[in-house]
Amino acid sequence: STLTTKVSWSFPKCFKTNYGFSFEPPTSWSATISDDELKLQSMPGETMHIVATYSYENSRGIVPPTMIVGVVDSGENWEVDVTSSSKMEIERGFFRSLEREGVTGTLTSSTIKQIPNGAHLAMKTNVMLYDYPLKMDANMWIFSDGLIVQSIFMVEEFEYAKHLRAYNTFSNSFSFEPRSAGGGCLIATATFGSEMAPQVQFLREIRDNTVLQTESGSTFMAGFNQFYYSFSPAIADYE
Repeated sequence: STLTTKVSWSFPKCFKTNYGFSFEPPTSWSATISDDELKLQSMPGETMHIVATYSYENSRGIVPPTMIVGVVDSGENWEVDVTSSSKMEIERGFFRSLEREGVTGTLTSSTIKQIPNGAHLAMKTNVMLYDYPLKMDANMWIFSDGLIVQSIFMVEEFEYAKHLRAYNTFSNSFSFEPRSAGGGCLIATATFGSEMAPQVQFLREIRDNTVLQTESGSTFMAGFNQFYYSFSPAIADYE
């Protein structure tokens, strides 16, 4: 089953995921939080988890401006470098994924740089989606532990300049940390079906923005986490 919740943010909120990264959703865009999964034909056996989709509903276009956050977690360790051959291989894989979904496109520019434990690739493309020409920008963070995070922006060309700054701000807000430090709430996630469910996000924000902002709160959470994670995995599995 798929859990899908539509919400509209009036101010930025930080989304923290169990994959070890967080980001700030675009202001005043409608959000769809889901557990949707997409089988990747370009990576047999791998699945992309769609964490969130944001759309600008006051658009005058046929296809509303859209931002998507997706995650592939292969669980395999691989060597990541920033050579031109590696960049070309990643680009080819990206376009193969699009083609499998019936989307054709051309690359207009791309850059790749080294980041801790991985690489960051930024691409600008022109694509055809159901016979509609669109501009598509993509940011990909590829890590040596098998994690791939994607931030994708699709928009009709006449609205591209209007929303580009919002997308750049959105992509620049992505922050990564070791996944072992994530501290996801296993019981709440199992109960509500997703670590991105609004109820789980609410609990996470109380922890991060209230409890952990004081020394006494941080001390309490350190002790609580040792106690909590001694039994929560078993309860989560039971759920």
